[in-house]
Amino acid sequence: MRLILVRHGETACNVRDVWHGWDDCALTERGLEQAQAIAARLADEPIDAVYCSDAPRALQTAQAVAGPHGIRPIPDPGLRERNAGAFEGVATTEVVARHPRIWEERNADYWGWSPPGGETFRQVLERVEAVLERIAAQYPDGTVVLVTHMGPVRVLISRLAGISLAGTYELSFPSTCLSIFSIGDGAGTVELLNDAAHLPQ
Repeated sequence: MRLILVRHGETACNVRDVWHGWDDCALTERGLEQAQAIAARLADEPIDAVYCSDAPRALQTAQAVAGPHGIRPIPDPGLRERNAGAFEGVATTEVVARHPRIWEERNADYWGWSPPGGETFRQVLERVEAVLERIAAQYPDGTVVLVTHMGPVRVLISRLAGISLAGTYELSFPSTCLSIFSIGDGAGTVELLNDAAHLPQ
């Protein structure tokens, strides 16, 4: 299966730099323009299906991508961003002020750390992989787009590209960044990684 992985467009929560998880923050005007840009880039791809997180920002992006192909995106809660727990909607500066050692604690256990009451990246990977397994069984030789969030994109890149989770923090994750993998037998071959050439500089 050929997997096209897309992060959603810019949101107001991104602009305000608040902790972004299972919220209803939608795309900004710029985010809508980014969604149209990635849709135009993928318009000539032979896409069989578009799946997305059920968050508004992902669904809006997925609707743009799916439109040129005459299909509707399929929302799946398994593709949601990491649950941010007590940090949901809190400005990053405020989170750091309350928990000065937060990045040190996260860096000590990238897969096992979680926001208070939220999810670990290990839990995110488990649910995202479950979705991917169902899709791969349905489209073993097809091309499928997943429109999701930075967290799920991060853990899938780690798994499919063989990059440590710590190593993914050295990558850029621009809005509507595009990664493409050929996957089979649990392994992935990288065609493209977090590319945003469709966006203005």
